[in-house]
Order: sequence, then structure tokens, then C-alpha cells
Amino acid sequence: MRRMGKRWRILVKYCLCSTLIASLFLLCTACLSKKEYTEEEIKTLIDRELNRKISEYRNAKIKSCQEEALREATRIVDSLLIVEAYFERDTLSRPPKPVKPNEDIPKIKGPDTIQLKPLFEGKRKKVKIDTIGKKNKGIQ
Repeated sequence: MRRMGKRWRILVKYCLCSTLIASLFLLCTACLSKKEYTEEEIKTLIDRELNRKISEYRNAKIKSCQEEALREATRIVDSLLIVEAYFERDTLSRPPKPVKPNEDIPKIKGPDTIQLKPLFEGKRKKVKIDTIGKKNKGIQ
């Protein structure tokens, strides 16, 4: 058990030392690679980044405007097609409105003088139908 603890301590010390050495190495390499920029170089870098951002914004704005124009054009075309279909629909199936009669037609005033009478004189013949749907033999 004691041996395991000693090995463990050695391993922890080794990890700490290697981490410290790696950190110092990274810090030194980061500091050494730093480049000093002149004022002109800074200005050109800023201009280049600004132009890139402006072109990205312009492209995004153009794309959104094109999408909006396409959406509006689609709405207009759809409404035009609906109006065109409405005016070209088939109206032949509907009969025309009847003409109103002229006001010159005389109206009959007073009581009706014609006596009503039956259309056919005498007894009416009744046709008897069988339950099967055939006429009786006597009436043919």
C-alpha cells in the first residue's frame, strides 16, 4: 500500500512538472511569434475587413430584397390569375334573365265572368294496376 502511494506521488509530480513546462513553452512561442504592425498595415487590414463586411451585408440585403420582390410578384400574379379565371368562366349554362313585360298590357278589372267546368265530361275511368305492376286484363 505504501509503495502504491509513493508511485502515485511521483506520477502527480511528473504531471505537474510537464504541465508547467508545456505552459511555459506555449507562452514563449506565443510571445515570440507576435509581429509588430505599422500604421499602414493596420489601416489596410481594417479596410480589408471593412470591405469584406460591407460586401457580406450588401449580398445579404440584395438576397432579402430579391426574396421580397419574388414574394410580392407571386402575390400579384396569383390575384391576376384569379381575376382572369373569374371573367373567363362559363356562363352559358345559366339561362338569361327573362324580359319584363311592358306596362301596356291591359289588366282585367272586375269579377271573372267565365264559369268553371270540368275538363272532361262524364265519369272518369280508373286504371287498376296489379301488385306486380301489370294492368288488369279487363282494362287493357
